[in-house]
Amino acid sequence: MSIEMTREQKLFWEADACGKDAKKAYELFLMAAELWRKRNRYCSAGWAMNRAFYHAVDDDLQISCIRQASEDFLISIKTMPEDSCESLNALCKISFLIGVSRKSQGFLRQELAQRLFNQHSNTRNAENYLLKGFYFRTNFEEIWEVSFPDHEITSGVEGWGNPEGKTSMSCKGAFYMFLDTGDYIGAQHIIDLHPQWFNSPRLRGWKAGIEGFLSNENREGKFAEAEEAFGKGEQRSEKVGVDKKREIHITNDFLLSRHFGARKLVERARNNLSQAKDFIGTAAKMLDGREFAFVCDEMT
Repeated sequence: MSIEMTREQKLFWEADACGKDAKKAYELFLMAAELWRKRNRYCSAGWAMNRAFYHAVDDDLQISCIRQASEDFLISIKTMPEDSCESLNALCKISFLIGVSRKSQGFLRQELAQRLFNQHSNTRNAENYLLKGFYFRTNFEEIWEVSFPDHEITSGVEGWGNPEGKTSMSCKGAFYMFLDTGDYIGAQHIIDLHPQWFNSPRLRGWKAGIEGFLSNENREGKFAEAEEAFGKGEQRSEKVGVDKKREIHITNDFLLSRHFGARKLVERARNNLSQAKDFIGTAAKMLDGREFAFVCDEMT
């Protein structure tokens, strides 16, 4: 049985279908946002303001949209239950808004990761919430739900055009959000709680690398173990073949193998001061290359 759309939903989807008529789309998104705001649906209002941003005709209007979207998402985060889909989605969504500083993004993602860890460490879908990731799905009204893929996903990918009037947004697991923000202690808590998940070359690499970051003993050995594991992940990916969605992981594995190889040499230099210059020079060469002009989120 289909549910009749509210006026706000109709305005939102009418705006989304406006095509090149940016002015009309902008006005409709603002109308939908205002109506949702009056009913305390601030996360929905934030989505509408975020969409209005892409149809604003000048910089001042764009800035106004981002500020209002941020305010709407923050109110949703503060007023909705911490474990509600709306509150969690608002946290995820605001961390991807254009104009939000990198420092603020890190704080918001760390808060989201901690909430996921606190709420879902031992639930049935813990592996998705903490590692693989999950999807938010909503019609901006009574439906706020999650779905769980059988593979790892990244955050911020949105799906539109659902015939049921639903929108989806991907959210990576808490483990990778902890890595994004350099919270290796948070990541280690997940490893300690569910060590059985960390069996692939890539995850074994992270397990060893994090132990190297946090330990005061055998750091060189742990970084060498991480270098080898990420290298194996890269080789295995090349052998089995990958599609475009997997290419970023191959690139990251290649960079991470070199990254931890360089850290291994730095630790070796600390323990062999007479040869420190040579080891540091070799480490620098490992990190030399145009591919390091971009850095994956997981390397901090």
